[in-house]
Amino acid sequence: MTRSLRVIPNGGRAIWRSIQGEGHYAGMPTMFLRLAGCNLRCSWCDEPDSLPDYDLKTKQFRVVPTNAARGVSFGDLSSQFWEHFDEGVGHLVITGGEPMLQQEEVLRWLMTARMNKAAFAITVETNCELPPVPGFRPHVDLASLSPKVSRYKRNKEAILSAARAWLDRAEHTQYKIVITSEAEARRALEMIHDLDEVRVGLRRGSAGVVFKALQVEWDTPVTEGMIDLAAAANVRLVKQLHKAMKLP
Repeated sequence: MTRSLRVIPNGGRAIWRSIQGEGHYAGMPTMFLRLAGCNLRCSWCDEPDSLPDYDLKTKQFRVVPTNAARGVSFGDLSSQFWEHFDEGVGHLVITGGEPMLQQEEVLRWLMTARMNKAAFAITVETNCELPPVPGFRPHVDLASLSPKVSRYKRNKEAILSAARAWLDRAEHTQYKIVITSEAEARRALEMIHDLDEVRVGLRRGSAGVVFKALQVEWDTPVTEGMIDLAAAANVRLVKQLHKAMKLP
């Protein structure tokens, strides 16, 4: 049984401290655990070093980690986590890459490390194409669903199926969809509508969804048309706060 995770370190550390720059917890001092490997190849990816460790052809992790990735034991992860927690940081973001590629190992680590669930919050960021395994969702305080506009048409069924699994037992969920144009903003709003329909179908009403946003890619100018679309749909139009602060 694997008792390690493949991660992309920052400054030599598997878990590091910064400011959450996105979503419901934007501005909050936060710990980050960036997992290696992704099932997508987005041109604007924040962390391209996380991509090569997962082979798209074989749908498997490479036997030997890529130069940027390394395996870190559960014990080392827990030590780094509690070090930051003792400094007063009470929020952990598990990101990637795509964390759900390693979700069984993540779940095992959370079950060993999370002795006092009420003491801190965990966010998992996902592209919403892989559903959580049974037992995973209760360990997550905020599920951050970020399906990709360019893949929605051909992968709609898989994305909505994964979303249903997240929303069915949602404590808190957010939708955060990256856009690079007004045309993508329109398609993203269609996706948000479909996600809301899933939630309604589960008879959850508005329960649990704490944040809905179109996140404009950092190098893309915000236009009046984007503002109009966001206003009409009653969603937020945002950029990444940590990049404005020049933080990792």
